[in-house]
Amino acid sequence: MTIRKIITEFVYPPIPDRRWDWQAVEDGYEPGDPMGVGATEDEAISDLIEQTDSLWAGYEEWLDRQAEAWDAEIDR
Repeated sequence: MTIRKIITEFVYPPIPDRRWDWQAVEDGYEPGDPMGVGATEDEAISDLIEQTDSLWAGYEEWLDRQAEAWDAEIDR
């Protein structure tokens, strides 16, 4: 897996709730990619890492199911 640079931004949206002041994305971000948010820069980075880990775990599970289906097809 390639390690990508994390880019953070202090966005300070015009709302009284400060839980979304920071955003974190991976370098090369495109719409639909994970975006971490938080009250602090560290929270936004942690949120991004959690989202990315969850996506990879789901992808690995999908790959395992595909391999099992392929093996079952070969065994027929």
